[in-house]
Formats: sequence, structure tokens, C-alpha cells
Amino acid sequence: MILLDTNVVIELARDSATGRRVLEDLALTDRPERPLASLISLGEALALAEQWNWGATKRSRLREIFGELVLVDLSFGRTPEGYGRITAHARKHGLGIGENDRWIAATAAEADAHLVTMDGDFGPLDPAFISHTWIR
Repeated sequence: MILLDTNVVIELARDSATGRRVLEDLALTDRPERPLASLISLGEALALAEQWNWGATKRSRLREIFGELVLVDLSFGRTPEGYGRITAHARKHGLGIGENDRWIAATAAEADAHLVTMDGDFGPLDPAFISHTWIR
């Protein structure tokens, strides 16, 4: 099972070379199970689309992509407890992991999903909390 970070979904919506490579390398359209995304990612992506003044076509593509993913709510299982553990760990070790990224990591951990991201901030959480692939 994989969980896509916000930045990966954004690249898919942009239909960028990186997005197309991720789509192909992870066989996203051919997987027997639908990839996951945190509800946090939906909010982040919609905020970015607004901030960047995306037009109707690109916003529609963004919504289409999220419609193809399984959105995981923050109340799923013990996600809040995982967020608490990850936040305490990050603060104790001086890690600059943003709040939304901590929620996304907690969601991936609770769903036992491999996180696919373009954000290097998740590295210090692997393997103690999550497994991840960092796409550069």
C-alpha cells in the first residue's frame, strides 16, 4: 500500500515530467489497490491551487486525481496518537518537520502505507515511524 504526499499529487495534476515518471514508475493506474492520500493533502493541494491561481482545467484535474485516491481521515484508527508520538519525537530531536507533514506521516504509519514524497523532511522518521521513498 502506498500513500502519496501532497507534492506528488501536485506534480500529477501539473502533468509534469516528474509526475509522469511517478505515474509510470509506481504503476499508479495498474495497481490492484488504489493509492492513499491524507485528507490533509487535499486541503494543502486546494490551498496551493488557490494561491497559484490555477485555472478550471488544472483544478478539475486535481479533483479528478483525488477522486481516484482513497482519502484517509485524520480520525482513522490511532492516527492522532501517532501524530502525538511523531510530534514529540520531532521536537525532542529538533527536527523541522511541519505540522501537516507530521499528520501525513502519522496517517501513513497508521495505514501501514509506504509514503511517496518529494519532501526530504520525512527522512528522520524512517524507519522508526514510517517507510518512505523520496523522489528528487
